[in-house]
Parts: sequence; structure tokens; C-alpha cells
Amino acid sequence: MKYRKHLKYRHLSLFDSLAELTRHAITTVEKIDESTLDDIIHEYANTSVPTLVICKRYNFNFRKYITDLGLKHKTISESTSSKECIDKRSKSMLEKYGVDNASKAEEVKEKKRETSIRNYGVDNIWKTPTYRREWEKKVFAKYGKVCLRDLYGNENSFGWKTISEEDKAIRIDKLHESYLRWYYSLGEDEREAFILSKIAKSFTSKLETRIAAILKANSIKYEPQVFISRHSYDFKINENFILEVNGTYWHCDPRFYEETDTITRDGDTHLVREVWNKDVRKKILAEKHGYHLFYIWECDMNDMTDDEILSYILDKMQIPDR
Repeated sequence: MKYRKHLKYRHLSLFDSLAELTRHAITTVEKIDESTLDDIIHEYANTSVPTLVICKRYNFNFRKYITDLGLKHKTISESTSSKECIDKRSKSMLEKYGVDNASKAEEVKEKKRETSIRNYGVDNIWKTPTYRREWEKKVFAKYGKVCLRDLYGNENSFGWKTISEEDKAIRIDKLHESYLRWYYSLGEDEREAFILSKIAKSFTSKLETRIAAILKANSIKYEPQVFISRHSYDFKINENFILEVNGTYWHCDPRFYEETDTITRDGDTHLVREVWNKDVRKKILAEKHGYHLFYIWECDMNDMTDDEILSYILDKMQIPDR
């Protein structure tokens, strides 16, 4: 602290700005390297992570440098809206009341009822005619109607069909901003998991849907669309088996294609040999991670009953038929 004050009041002219001086003080006194400091500043400025969390994570008092770095101190609301804070609150609520939100606890509900009866004579403030009338007056003064349903009508999707394109753009921008705030409040691993889950949902074929139904109906533990080193696999079954459901065209069934043939994917032409090599690399990767990988082809599935498919899967996994 003394070193920073000394620089600030005696040697500020040596730096381009107060922020640069403060960065120098942090790297010198707190032993935080430039790259880590950039990450800290980016995280603080672009997410709702609380200041205290950053202080604990990097083991120095980041709070005292915020203003001199040209950043704005976060309000309590901003600091407590992070996923980390929400999860911590939910955990505390579960430990204390057995619910993830205090308002769900019977003890809290009862206290609210008692307070409302004591202050308003009813167990819920909305049962008070005076309160409801005052609330309706405020809403009417602001919107000209008592509720949004009266203002827009259900068939008008809360005004979307009648507002201008400019107002639509404003609404979309606000939704986009809210989404970005939520997205960047996630940790790096959570963001990657979210993205991969979205990708996985967009690549489920009818063949995979049939396999999933068979596994579920027979109480076989499975997980669809698992990722290994950013490569997607159709099914992880139990703990160490992977099943790939191969379409005749997309995976170039060797019974119908030669390695020098070509297919078109996403507007690009690919040699069948390239498709096969990619599948081989995926198999090797899965085996390196301790999985046993096996395939079932579309052409075979089309001629098999569900019971035959089940027997095939169990046989590949060397599990006695049940």
C-alpha cells in the first residue's frame, strides 16, 4: 500500500496513466504477472463474479486497486447475482432449511404470514383491498392499463405483433445483453459443457433415438452424445463401452462404398477413405481413454427387431441376455 501511494504521489509522471501505475504496483507488490492481471481485470469487468471471490482466488486485496485501475466498484446487487453466489446461497438454504430458496421454507412462510397479519390484518398483503388498489393505480398511471394482458392481449404476444421494428430491436438487444451476462457468469468448464450440450442436441438421428429407446426400456445405463477431446460419440453405455450408430451414407458402409468413392457433406466433397480414417482415429482415441468401442450399422438395424438389436448390444458388451 505504501509503495503504491509513494508511486502515486511522487512518480505518477513516469507512467502514461494512473491505471498503468497501478498495474505496476500490483505486479511488483502483489507478485501477480501481467497475463494473470489481464485475466483478473477481464473477469471482474465482464462477469458478475464478486470482488471478494477474486480476492480469495488470487490471494490479494484486489478491492483497493479497483478505482485506480479505472474500474467501477460493483453494487451489492451486481456482486450477488453471480452463479457462484447464487449456488452458495442455495447450498446454505439447503443446509439450513432443506430448500434452495428461503421463501420455500415453511418456517419462513409462517413468519411472513405472522408479519402480514400483524401489519395488515391478513396473511397475504395481496388480500388487502387498499394495497391492491394502490398497486393498480401505479400500474395504470404508467401503462394506461391495470395489467399487461389488458394492455396487449394474449393473442398479441404481449405487444410483439404491434410494436415497431425499432422497439423489437430494443427488446432483442436487452434479451441479448441478459443472456451474455448469464453466459459470462459461468465458469470456463460450464461454458464448454453448455456449448457441447447444444451441439449434441442438434445431431441426434432417428437411428440414435431408436437405440436410446431400447436402452431405456431395458434399464441399461447410458449417456447420449458424450465428448472425448472435443470428438462426439453417440452413446456411452455403462462405464466403459461406447456405441457408434453408423449411417450408411454418412459413414460410408464398406458394403456399399469403395475407398476411392466420394460423398458430399455440407457442400464439400470428401473421399470415402477420409471418412473411414476419421472413424478409425475416433476409435483409437476412445480406446486410449479406456473405452471399448463397437458399431451398429443402419443397414443392419433396418432388418433387425428391437429385441435383436438389444441382443447384439449385450453380446458386444459380453453381458448375459436378460
